[in-house]
Amino acid sequence: MIESIYVTALIVGLLGGVHCLGMCGGVVGSLTFNLKPEVQLSWWKMLPYQLGYNGGRLTSYVLIGSLFGWLGHSLISLTTFLPVQLTLQVIAGGFMVALGLYLAG
Repeated sequence: MIESIYVTALIVGLLGGVHCLGMCGGVVGSLTFNLKPEVQLSWWKMLPYQLGYNGGRLTSYVLIGSLFGWLGHSLISLTTFLPVQLTLQVIAGGFMVALGLYLAG
């Protein structure tokens, strides 16, 4: 049982790393592309840009997560949640199918 937790954590970490390489790396690369070469080549001069990007990224994740957590808690408090949950699952499934069809061409 405990081994499956470690394997799951490893897989999530590897997939998260691939996502970060593809998305975050591309965003940081495009943001720093127009900086002066002396800034790009200096670790100390790049540090404020990197900290600004990652600080903004983490702050936005925290705010969005807090907003959706509050929204979810409010929905559970107001009504029985099963009909809402089923509706949201159908909507999310529809989005995934639409995205899959779009990516397939």
